[in-house]
Amino acid sequence: MKNTTRPVGPRLAASLLAIVAAGAAVGMTAAEPAESLESRPARSSRAADLEPVFGETIRLFDGKSLDGWRAYYTDGSTDASKAWSVREGILVCAGQPIGYLQTERLYENYELI
Repeated sequence: MKNTTRPVGPRLAASLLAIVAAGAAVGMTAAEPAESLESRPARSSRAADLEPVFGETIRLFDGKSLDGWRAYYTDGSTDASKAWSVREGILVCAGQPIGYLQTERLYENYELI
């Protein structure tokens, strides 16, 4: 069977990441950081308990710096400023080197707002 998938080009990858980052720039509502899930008590199986309970709103991007973010590039480097910058409150990707940007903290059960 022939593989018909194509790799994503750097411009498309940067555009997609910029879209995700733009959503993150607004902030997100997190139930809790993923690191603390082990300490959470087990939930009841009642239907009423299945409704989501959101915690405080956490701003992922301060609009001024790359604080709280880390980068990973295909060349093994991790300096976020090699490809990322902040201009007029917007997270901007230069497109090179190829890699990605993610928050320093891990989250799960979240809603981007």
